[in-house]
Amino acid sequence: MADINDLVRFPIVAAKLITLGNDDQEEIRRHQLLLSTLKTKSEQTDADRRLACNARVRAKELLQIVSTIPAVTLSNVGVEASKAVIVVALHSYLDVMQYILNNLETTYEHNPHDVYRQGIPPLRDRISILLSRQQEFGTNWMVGQNGRPYLIPVRNFDMVNANRKKYGLDPVRRPVDLSYGAKKYPLGKGLATAQDQRPMTDHEYDEYAKYYLHEELNV
Repeated sequence: MADINDLVRFPIVAAKLITLGNDDQEEIRRHQLLLSTLKTKSEQTDADRRLACNARVRAKELLQIVSTIPAVTLSNVGVEASKAVIVVALHSYLDVMQYILNNLETTYEHNPHDVYRQGIPPLRDRISILLSRQQEFGTNWMVGQNGRPYLIPVRNFDMVNANRKKYGLDPVRRPVDLSYGAKKYPLGKGLATAQDQRPMTDHEYDEYAKYYLHEELNV
Protein backbone atom coordinates (compact mmCIF):
# COMPACT_ATOMS: atom_id res chain seq x y z
CA MET A 1 0.00 0.00 0.00
CA ALA A 2 1.36 3.44 -0.93
CA ASP A 3 2.34 5.77 1.88
CA ILE A 4 0.57 9.12 2.12
CA ASN A 5 3.94 10.82 1.55
CA ASP A 6 4.02 9.29 -1.94
CA LEU A 7 0.51 10.41 -2.83
CA VAL A 8 0.17 14.10 -1.91
CA ARG A 9 2.27 17.25 -2.00
CA PHE A 10 1.64 18.17 1.63
CA PRO A 11 1.59 14.93 3.65
CA ILE A 12 2.08 16.62 7.04
CA VAL A 13 -0.85 18.94 6.39
CA ALA A 14 -2.93 16.00 5.18
CA ALA A 15 -2.17 14.05 8.37
CA LYS A 16 -3.19 17.03 10.53
CA LEU A 17 -6.47 17.42 8.67
CA ILE A 18 -7.29 13.71 8.96
CA THR A 19 -6.62 13.83 12.71
CA LEU A 20 -8.85 16.89 13.04
CA GLY A 21 -11.66 15.14 11.19
CA ASN A 22 -11.28 12.00 13.31
CA ASP A 23 -11.41 14.11 16.48
CA ASP A 24 -14.60 15.75 15.22
CA GLN A 25 -16.34 12.45 14.47
CA GLU A 26 -15.22 10.86 17.71
CA GLU A 27 -16.58 13.73 19.80
CA ILE A 28 -19.90 13.63 17.95
CA ARG A 29 -20.22 9.92 18.65
CA ARG A 30 -19.48 10.51 22.34
CA HIS A 31 -21.98 13.36 22.32
CA GLN A 32 -24.75 11.14 20.99
CA LEU A 33 -24.09 8.55 23.69
CA LEU A 34 -24.11 11.30 26.32
CA LEU A 35 -27.42 12.72 25.13
CA SER A 36 -29.05 9.33 25.63
CA THR A 37 -28.16 9.50 29.34
CA LEU A 38 -29.27 13.07 30.08
CA LYS A 39 -32.63 13.58 31.74
CA THR A 40 -33.44 17.26 31.28
CA LYS A 41 -33.63 19.69 28.37
CA SER A 42 -31.23 21.98 30.22
CA GLU A 43 -28.60 19.26 30.44
CA GLN A 44 -28.99 18.47 26.76
CA THR A 45 -28.68 22.16 25.82
CA ASP A 46 -25.50 22.48 27.87
CA ALA A 47 -24.04 19.41 26.16
CA ASP A 48 -24.97 20.75 22.72
CA ARG A 49 -23.34 24.06 23.51
CA ARG A 50 -20.12 22.39 24.66
CA LEU A 51 -20.01 20.44 21.41
CA ALA A 52 -20.54 23.64 19.42
CA CYS A 53 -17.79 25.42 21.37
CA ASN A 54 -15.36 22.60 20.63
CA ALA A 55 -16.39 22.73 16.97
CA ARG A 56 -15.37 26.42 16.99
CA VAL A 57 -11.93 25.45 18.26
CA ARG A 58 -11.57 22.88 15.49
CA ALA A 59 -12.78 25.40 12.93
CA LYS A 60 -10.05 27.86 13.89
CA GLU A 61 -7.46 25.11 13.71
CA LEU A 62 -8.85 24.06 10.33
CA LEU A 63 -8.44 27.58 8.93
CA GLN A 64 -4.90 27.79 10.25
CA ILE A 65 -3.93 24.47 8.66
CA VAL A 66 -5.62 25.21 5.33
CA SER A 67 -3.93 28.63 5.14
CA THR A 68 -0.55 26.90 4.83
CA ILE A 69 -1.36 25.32 1.44
CA PRO A 70 -2.47 26.83 -1.87
CA ALA A 71 -5.81 24.99 -1.95
CA VAL A 72 -7.65 21.92 -0.65
CA THR A 73 -7.04 19.69 -3.64
CA LEU A 74 -6.61 15.96 -4.11
CA SER A 75 -3.07 16.44 -5.31
CA ASN A 76 -2.23 18.58 -2.29
CA VAL A 77 -3.82 16.59 0.55
CA GLY A 78 -5.72 13.60 -0.87
CA VAL A 79 -9.25 12.26 -0.49
CA GLU A 80 -9.37 11.49 3.23
CA ALA A 81 -7.99 14.88 4.24
CA SER A 82 -10.41 16.59 1.86
CA LYS A 83 -13.30 14.71 3.47
CA ALA A 84 -12.06 15.80 6.89
CA VAL A 85 -12.03 19.43 5.81
CA ILE A 86 -15.65 19.19 4.71
CA VAL A 87 -16.82 17.41 7.86
CA VAL A 88 -15.16 19.93 10.18
CA ALA A 89 -16.48 22.84 8.12
CA LEU A 90 -20.05 21.47 8.15
CA HIS A 91 -19.94 21.33 11.94
CA SER A 92 -18.52 24.83 12.38
CA TYR A 93 -20.28 28.06 11.42
CA LEU A 94 -21.39 29.92 8.33
CA ASP A 95 -18.24 31.95 7.61
CA VAL A 96 -16.04 28.85 7.70
CA MET A 97 -18.43 26.89 5.48
CA GLN A 98 -18.42 29.71 2.93
CA TYR A 99 -14.62 29.97 3.01
CA ILE A 100 -14.10 26.26 2.45
CA LEU A 101 -16.80 26.10 -0.22
CA ASN A 102 -15.16 28.95 -2.12
CA ASN A 103 -11.82 27.12 -1.86
CA LEU A 104 -13.32 23.93 -3.31
CA GLU A 105 -15.40 25.62 -6.01
CA THR A 106 -12.47 27.72 -7.24
CA THR A 107 -10.48 24.53 -7.75
CA TYR A 108 -13.47 22.78 -9.32
CA GLU A 109 -13.85 25.54 -11.90
CA HIS A 110 -10.21 25.23 -12.98
CA ASN A 111 -9.69 21.49 -12.56
CA PRO A 112 -12.74 19.42 -11.54
CA HIS A 113 -10.61 16.27 -11.38
CA ASP A 114 -8.41 17.67 -8.60
CA VAL A 115 -11.09 18.31 -5.99
CA TYR A 116 -13.27 16.10 -3.80
CA ARG A 117 -16.39 17.22 -5.64
CA GLN A 118 -18.79 15.16 -3.51
CA GLY A 119 -18.16 17.60 -0.66
CA ILE A 120 -19.48 20.62 -2.54
CA PRO A 121 -23.23 19.77 -2.47
CA PRO A 122 -23.59 19.38 1.34
CA LEU A 123 -21.75 22.66 1.91
CA ARG A 124 -23.84 24.50 -0.64
CA ASP A 125 -27.05 23.05 0.74
CA ARG A 126 -26.31 23.86 4.37
CA ILE A 127 -25.27 27.40 3.52
CA SER A 128 -28.45 27.87 1.48
CA ILE A 129 -30.65 26.64 4.31
CA LEU A 130 -28.89 28.86 6.86
CA LEU A 131 -29.56 31.80 4.53
CA SER A 132 -33.27 30.80 4.38
CA ARG A 133 -33.02 29.54 0.81
CA GLN A 134 -33.99 26.19 -0.67
CA GLN A 135 -31.31 23.55 -1.00
CA GLU A 136 -30.23 22.29 -4.40
CA PHE A 137 -28.96 18.75 -3.83
CA GLY A 138 -31.24 17.33 -1.14
CA THR A 139 -28.45 16.56 1.32
CA ASN A 140 -30.25 17.90 4.41
CA TRP A 141 -33.06 16.09 6.18
CA MET A 142 -34.71 16.90 9.49
CA VAL A 143 -36.70 14.88 12.01
CA GLY A 144 -40.19 16.15 12.77
CA GLN A 145 -42.02 16.00 16.08
CA ASN A 146 -43.51 12.70 14.97
CA GLY A 147 -39.99 11.25 14.83
CA ARG A 148 -40.06 10.84 11.06
CA PRO A 149 -37.50 12.42 8.74
CA TYR A 150 -38.52 14.96 6.15
CA LEU A 151 -36.56 16.57 3.34
CA ILE A 152 -35.93 20.29 3.66
CA PRO A 153 -37.34 21.74 0.39
CA VAL A 154 -35.23 21.43 -2.74
CA ARG A 155 -35.25 24.03 -5.51
CA ASN A 156 -36.43 22.33 -8.71
CA PHE A 157 -36.84 18.87 -7.19
CA ASP A 158 -37.26 17.29 -10.65
CA MET A 159 -33.59 18.10 -11.34
CA VAL A 160 -32.17 17.10 -7.96
CA ASN A 161 -30.74 13.74 -8.98
CA ALA A 162 -29.27 15.13 -12.21
CA ASN A 163 -27.63 17.88 -10.16
CA ARG A 164 -26.27 15.33 -7.70
CA LYS A 165 -24.88 13.16 -10.49
CA LYS A 166 -22.70 16.04 -11.72
CA TYR A 167 -20.89 15.88 -8.37
CA GLY A 168 -20.66 12.12 -8.13
CA LEU A 169 -23.59 11.61 -5.75
CA ASP A 170 -26.21 8.88 -6.01
CA PRO A 171 -29.93 9.76 -6.16
CA VAL A 172 -31.58 11.04 -2.98
CA ARG A 173 -32.76 8.23 -0.73
CA ARG A 174 -34.84 8.37 2.42
CA PRO A 175 -32.69 8.14 5.57
CA VAL A 176 -33.49 5.56 8.21
CA ASP A 177 -31.56 7.22 11.04
CA LEU A 178 -30.42 10.82 11.49
CA SER A 179 -28.72 10.47 14.86
CA TYR A 180 -25.46 12.24 15.61
CA GLY A 181 -22.21 10.44 15.00
CA ALA A 182 -23.24 7.87 12.45
CA LYS A 183 -20.12 6.35 10.95
CA LYS A 184 -21.82 6.18 7.57
CA TYR A 185 -24.76 8.21 6.32
CA PRO A 186 -27.63 5.79 6.88
CA LEU A 187 -29.72 5.52 3.73
CA GLY A 188 -33.06 3.85 3.37
CA LYS A 189 -34.11 1.59 0.53
CA GLY A 190 -36.56 3.97 -1.13
CA LEU A 191 -35.80 6.93 -3.35
CA ALA A 192 -36.96 10.29 -2.03
CA THR A 193 -39.96 11.89 -3.70
CA ALA A 194 -41.26 15.43 -3.83
CA GLN A 195 -43.81 14.43 -1.18
CA ASP A 196 -40.97 13.86 1.32
CA GLN A 197 -40.38 17.62 1.39
CA ARG A 198 -41.80 20.18 3.77
CA PRO A 199 -40.59 23.57 5.00
CA MET A 200 -39.14 23.86 8.46
CA THR A 201 -41.22 25.66 11.04
CA ASP A 202 -39.72 28.79 12.61
CA HIS A 203 -38.85 26.77 15.70
CA GLU A 204 -37.20 24.03 13.64
CA TYR A 205 -35.15 26.58 11.73
CA ASP A 206 -34.02 28.20 14.98
CA GLU A 207 -32.91 24.80 16.28
CA TYR A 208 -31.17 23.98 13.01
CA ALA A 209 -29.33 27.30 12.74
CA LYS A 210 -28.58 28.40 16.29
CA TYR A 211 -25.00 27.08 16.41
CA TYR A 212 -24.10 27.77 12.78
CA LEU A 213 -24.81 31.42 11.98
CA HIS A 214 -22.02 33.11 13.94
CA GLU A 215 -18.69 32.26 15.49
CA GLU A 216 -19.90 33.65 18.82
CA LEU A 217 -22.45 31.44 20.53
CA ASN A 218 -24.97 34.09 21.56
CA VAL A 219 -27.72 31.59 22.27
